[in-house]
Amino acid sequence: MKPMKDELLELVGQTIKRQHLLREGDACLVALSGGADSVSLLIVLQTLGFRVEAAHCNFHLRGSESLRDEMFCRDLCERLQVPLHVVDFQTKKEAQANGESIEMAARRLRYAWFETLRKERQLDKIAVGHHRDDNIETLLLNLVRGTGIRGLTGMAFERDRIIRPFLDVSRETLLRFLQGRKQDYVTDSTNADSSYKRNFVRNRLLPLLREMNPSVEQTLVGDMRKLQSAEEAYEAVMASTFDAPARPTPTGYVFPVSMLRFRANFDAIGRRFGFTDDVVSLLSQPERCGERALFQSKNFLAAYYRDHLEVSRRPAKYRPVSLADVVRATLPDGRTISVQWLPREALTEIPRRADQVALDADKIVGDLMLRRPENGERFTPFGLRGSKLVSDFLTNRHVSQIQRLWTAVVADSRGILWLVGHRPDQRGAISPDTKRVLLLKLES
Repeated sequence: MKPMKDELLELVGQTIKRQHLLREGDACLVALSGGADSVSLLIVLQTLGFRVEAAHCNFHLRGSESLRDEMFCRDLCERLQVPLHVVDFQTKKEAQANGESIEMAARRLRYAWFETLRKERQLDKIAVGHHRDDNIETLLLNLVRGTGIRGLTGMAFERDRIIRPFLDVSRETLLRFLQGRKQDYVTDSTNADSSYKRNFVRNRLLPLLREMNPSVEQTLVGDMRKLQSAEEAYEAVMASTFDAPARPTPTGYVFPVSMLRFRANFDAIGRRFGFTDDVVSLLSQPERCGERALFQSKNFLAAYYRDHLEVSRRPAKYRPVSLADVVRATLPDGRTISVQWLPREALTEIPRRADQVALDADKIVGDLMLRRPENGERFTPFGLRGSKLVSDFLTNRHVSQIQRLWTAVVADSRGILWLVGHRPDQRGAISPDTKRVLLLKLES
């Protein structure tokens, strides 16, 4: 029988190959706390022949233990001849400043630093020591908090360049591996404190479950594997239900309400565009939203208008663009406008379309700019009597509140000459006396 350490190396090597976590020649940043999991991970990856560097976070949360852990990591990496990077975080201050728990602040800080370090050191992946027992604890925590299918599948072997080569390995196996190598490690004294939710699951809940089923860990791992398959099938179905009703727009998608029959449709939209579960719950009830409600994620907006749900990327700050010396200009939504200055006789027909406009060039006063309309700005739409607020005109044209955020105008120093894609201002109209023409065309 092979020693346990060789079995562990073989098992992890197979996992890395099967899950495509690392390739030959890849370099990896190992998150090193000094605990049994991370120490095992560092030794295993180095022994398997991968180039490794270690990263240790000192969160200054456990007094002398924090310093002890740092010194242990320094000594270990010096002995293994592994480059070590250390950072100090004032975690409590960060948590208070951002109104989050210490656990959330620590997680945010360390993963942000890991990714920055990975890029600076030109490393391929970030390896963390989460193992099978951690995965089971995560499953149980998600069940208690409330979750969907994804939360029941446990941790992923890889996500966003973060790899978990130990997910098929029990903590007991790791401890035997270290014992076989006579390798010590540090122990976090707070692991015994069951006031922390994860510790409560580990120290109190799991022992009770073992009384009901001595092989509960294997059972739960098997359940997670089945649910992963179910999630893959679910995602495939949701992708098809997402793509079928979606109509692309320059800034996102429009979904007919009649096609969004199930909560799963909204779940798919939420995942695709980063909306929280609370927002998804509201979106799944159009009668509660109204047309004035605007929902936001980090990068997208969503709102109902008439018989559809519109999702759009969030508009970025748009700087006015001079049209004096250009042949093409880009709109806030990414579309372009072609710009032509022509003699009157070269214009065979005055355009009557919303995406094209011909203006009397000699009526332009001052700088000609492409910009967003200002609050309360008015214009005199061609063919209509009197001036109108841009906002009122768009309302009458049934333009959604999201598309209003992308509205652009061509204007001179006296005001709007063209509400792009809608209507020119009367002031720039072609007359028998027109000698030069500005021809503007909206392109996709």
